[in-house]
Amino acid sequence: MGRTQKSVKNIAFGFGAQGVTTLIHFLTKSIIARMLGAQIVAMNGLFTEIIACLALAELGIGDAIVYNLYKPLAEDDHEKVSQLMTFFKQAYRVIALAVLGMGTIACFFVQFLMKGSEITYPMWFIRTIFMLFVVNSASSYLFSYKISLLYADQKAYLYSFYNTIFYVVRMAINIGVLFLVNRFGDAYSYIWYLSISIITTLISNYLLSRQVDKRYTYLQKIPLPKEGKKTVFDNVKNIFIKEVSGKITSSTDNILISVLVSTIMVAPNQFYITLTGVFKSLISQVETGIKASMGNLFAVGSVDDCKRVINRLTWGYMAFSIWGCTGLFVCSESFISVWVGRQYLYSDMILFTIILNLYCFIICRPIYTAMHVSGFFKEGRNISIAGSVVNLIVSIVFGKMWGIIGIFLGTFCTYLIQTILKIYYVYKLKFKSSCADYGTRMTMYTVLLIACMFGCKWLTGLYVIENDILRFFVNGAVSSVVVIAVIVVLFARTAEFKYYFEMAKGITKKFKRK
Repeated sequence: MGRTQKSVKNIAFGFGAQGVTTLIHFLTKSIIARMLGAQIVAMNGLFTEIIACLALAELGIGDAIVYNLYKPLAEDDHEKVSQLMTFFKQAYRVIALAVLGMGTIACFFVQFLMKGSEITYPMWFIRTIFMLFVVNSASSYLFSYKISLLYADQKAYLYSFYNTIFYVVRMAINIGVLFLVNRFGDAYSYIWYLSISIITTLISNYLLSRQVDKRYTYLQKIPLPKEGKKTVFDNVKNIFIKEVSGKITSSTDNILISVLVSTIMVAPNQFYITLTGVFKSLISQVETGIKASMGNLFAVGSVDDCKRVINRLTWGYMAFSIWGCTGLFVCSESFISVWVGRQYLYSDMILFTIILNLYCFIICRPIYTAMHVSGFFKEGRNISIAGSVVNLIVSIVFGKMWGIIGIFLGTFCTYLIQTILKIYYVYKLKFKSSCADYGTRMTMYTVLLIACMFGCKWLTGLYVIENDILRFFVNGAVSSVVVIAVIVVLFARTAEFKYYFEMAKGITKKFKRK
């Protein structure tokens, strides 16, 4: 099976799995919001981001080992694969202990990250909830390291399949327990919910690891030589800074909202994170499906082939992001109103900054992936330092001035700086050519996004529909028709449009034969 076929298979399984898990995730969020209230939702969002920062103990070891697995897997070097996986196991056990230790210490300072009088739960309850988050995070490292082998071997579809099954069962048990114990009150029921979540997550990860063992029977406990460890750690040192920057960009907004604005204002953001997370997860599935194939192409392919692939991916991500972001801009108000209630709505200006950051996340993925598979870890480290410094400074300064909008603008500035620098490095170091054409494309795509968003907002404002459900579907249909029409009119003659059109025709023919 070729690179393209493997990528398509991984992506197809990823999309199917994502559809199922997304439906259950939305249902779970709705149940927790309606049964337990805004305080629990806000603490959930705050603690999730604190734990994500503590998980920096991972140090980028996972990415470094996956990168080092590409070659031995391609060459069927079973001994080298076993050595790397043995080292991975040992490293993740140390990481689990580090997360547990740092989380225990952080537990005594968590109150300093909470602002406002709206959170009325006693401190013993807040600390108990936080420690359950810590234990859940630490325990996840005990078996999950084996899953990376599937990603490196272009078999992410296996993980998608089994993980979806286990996720459905796990969440059904968790929600069932929540309904059973809810009569004891919000506090006790949420403690039970998190406790059961830890147990079911452990069992799920263990069963997934057993599936990996069955498919890679050659895995043995073989120590990684010092030279191999040095190579991994050299990459880790550079990836670590990138990971820090990534966490600062993606996992500090709730913390800053809690500290600078109010902890209770984290609650609405949780639902917007869930909405944008659907699109991010879909793109991550694509990225996961193609990363190994891109790694192979960038290792042996020509510069022209690599450029062509980046242009195709960027165009595809652009089309998807403009459709998705425009739809979110005109549909999210009615959707959230039906889903969890109007009390969790943000203003249109805050929504615009959220969607702008979502667009940046999506449209940047091809160049970020190219940077990663090219092995530019040192350059990525330097870019990440610049981005993270800007993000913190701008978010804090603007956050004090403009509140939530200012915090989100800090994230946007980070995306902007990092993307410009990564485009420059990939084209300058890898392709040895100018990045002007690619930069022009990105600018044009961004202008098109803003035009579509505000154009559809104006168009949907010409009529009034009182029913939220009906308004959601009508606005969604209007925005979809407008965006698709604009893309077809503007890009029908381009090579990228023709490529995806032919791919769609090929997929359609295969389904017709079946």
